Amino acid sequence: MSVFRRWLFGLSVMLVAAMLPFATSVIPSHAATTTIFVNGTRPSTYEWPNAGYPDDSKKMLQGFFANSDNDVVIAYARSLGIMTAPNDPGYDKSVTEATDKTVVAIVTARMNDPTGHIDVVGESQGADGVSRALKILEGAGYDTSNITFYVAGNIDNNDGGLMTRLMPLINGLHIPLIGVTYGQSTQTQYSHVVQVTNEFDGATDLPVYPLNLLAVLNAFLGSFKYDRHTYDKTDITDPNNIVTTTPDGLLTNILIPDPVGQLAITRPLLDMGVPQSIVTALDPFLRALINTGYDRPDPSKPGTYPDHPVGFRLLPSPAEMVHDVVMVLNGLNETLHQLGALAWQAINAKLHPKATTPAPTSSVPATSSPDVVAAVSTSSDVSVAKTRTDAKSKDDARVHAPKPLKKLPKLPHAAKQNTDGQAPEETPADTTPADSKEHAPKDRKSGDGVKHALDAVHKATHAPKKHDAPSADASKPARPSRTHHK
Repeated sequence: MSVFRRWLFGLSVMLVAAMLPFATSVIPSHAATTTIFVNGTRPSTYEWPNAGYPDDSKKMLQGFFANSDNDVVIAYARSLGIMTAPNDPGYDKSVTEATDKTVVAIVTARMNDPTGHIDVVGESQGADGVSRALKILEGAGYDTSNITFYVAGNIDNNDGGLMTRLMPLINGLHIPLIGVTYGQSTQTQYSHVVQVTNEFDGATDLPVYPLNLLAVLNAFLGSFKYDRHTYDKTDITDPNNIVTTTPDGLLTNILIPDPVGQLAITRPLLDMGVPQSIVTALDPFLRALINTGYDRPDPSKPGTYPDHPVGFRLLPSPAEMVHDVVMVLNGLNETLHQLGALAWQAINAKLHPKATTPAPTSSVPATSSPDVVAAVSTSSDVSVAKTRTDAKSKDDARVHAPKPLKKLPKLPHAAKQNTDGQAPEETPADTTPADSKEHAPKDRKSGDGVKHALDAVHKATHAPKKHDAPSADASKPARPSRTHHK
């Protein structure tokens, strides 16, 4: 029954698509932009009983789509079975509702404006719905040349998604209570997709080597405890982002690096009050250990992002192991260097504490009472006594201070005498250190890699042709991590 329903739905899409040429003569064309938003799973009623169904569409990706001409927000269950509420529908029913409504919204938007551009934006569960809608449209041969699909926090991510890492082992497995069937991936035949992934997001960026328990723990903490699976603060135009593309150039993956000192594995230390400087110093070593659990696509070469699901692997190759050892040793060296610098700063602060500024002296009004005057007089006597003591201490310091070293005699040819036979007064040597200009930090590489990739997708999806592939040069270098060529 489900297969028949899908076939019937695809047939209706093709019929609507066939009617578009006739609709163009009736509907005015103004080439506007329509943005279709598909929000993610709603907050759990156990933890937020009054949260309801918040609409985060305008906040997605730091409001990247806030200036669209027409907004369409898909309303669906956004549920995860008993994980969101006792009587909520399961994940499969929820995401199927999102998928069907997204397809209808796309076809309707195309009928209303045949030449306008359409952005379809999904987050988390909504990204899964967008991926499935894409498959239905391409399966029906629908023209998507003027549509861009954005999937943020995509659990169908080919290289790290929660739905794809175990596909070779448990593909098709149905998990009751939450009502999810395992085994989906984001693949495109001719449509343009921009995938946004926060680094170490356990729902979308799982490590490929599960024996690295530190990497697995860091990923799950980042996704389910901290904010790595939240995409309202994600900036896809940041020049530090790591951009890769599939071999056909149709899918552009933007990896958002985890900020230094904010690894999920060290966030509990910050919660316990450990200084940020110490946590930041631990970052290079821990990050290197975590990165040994990943096998990243090479960002320096386009076409290295996988266009098929990548499952878990047991161990890296011998060449990768050698690279891992070097990476971990470099990280350890950097961590020890930073911790040593912090220790030296603490010792220096103890040995040379900063001088405190004395409190200002307060004056006594002429109309003060006798008690106040007596108190002030006593205070004055104490101050005078203290001043005398300080003066005596200074005199003692002068008496016991070491005598200055005698100056070396000048060379005969350099000695000059005054007319009275005495040596002229010497000019004190200039002890001012030479001007040492601090080197300005090197200019950070511009965001041409990210900008060029987004511009290429924008140009390709705004072009009248149907199967143009983007020419994104995603050559943004990443921080030290293992990369491979796929």
